[in-house]
Amino acid sequence: MSLGTVVQAQPRSDLPPPRIARGDLWGSLGWFNADKGQETGGRASYSNDWYNRSLWGGAGASYYWTDHWKTEVEVGGHTEGLVRGQRPLATPVPEVGYLPFIYMEHRYLDRTVSIGQSYQFLRNAWAHPFVGAGVNLDWERHSFVTPRQTVYTRPPDNREIVLINGSSGREGRFKPKAFVIGGVKAYFTERGYFRTDLKLAGVNGVEQVVVRFGLGFDW
Repeated sequence: MSLGTVVQAQPRSDLPPPRIARGDLWGSLGWFNADKGQETGGRASYSNDWYNRSLWGGAGASYYWTDHWKTEVEVGGHTEGLVRGQRPLATPVPEVGYLPFIYMEHRYLDRTVSIGQSYQFLRNAWAHPFVGAGVNLDWERHSFVTPRQTVYTRPPDNREIVLINGSSGREGRFKPKAFVIGGVKAYFTERGYFRTDLKLAGVNGVEQVVVRFGLGFDW
């Protein structure tokens, strides 16, 4: 009679620990700001070339390659932003005696798809700071209005001269931008979390700033 030997399998210590989450989903709201000084000629009202009264809304998903590295995709957009600006009159009017500036209104509406890579600090903690970078694929609608405007000649005659009779237009354009992001995920359940972040985007310097707050969950 032979006795069998039972051998219990032992976990291999050289394997990396399993991922805590495969991915996550989230939604967020925030405050969107954009610099349009290049289109207002740097002469926007009150020396402010930014529009900063736009509400941002978006939703995103990510896939974790490890507990720290993940790829994120997000779609979103903001409410219409207004910038009031000025430009010099293209054709001089000799009888005016000075170079007048034309008042204009610019309105902007963006829809964005973002693709980026993030690094999440810590592991299996209640709060995880993260940083990342990637590209924004922006589709922007730009509407502009130039109302009817007049000026007065210099004294002593002070005559009223009609410079323009008013015009308006609209254009759409595709404007990719690089971005960097930093924020925190703070868990209130095993899978559910609160997320806040700051995102900066642009081509030549910072052209967009968005501060966001949202909720999400791991899967």
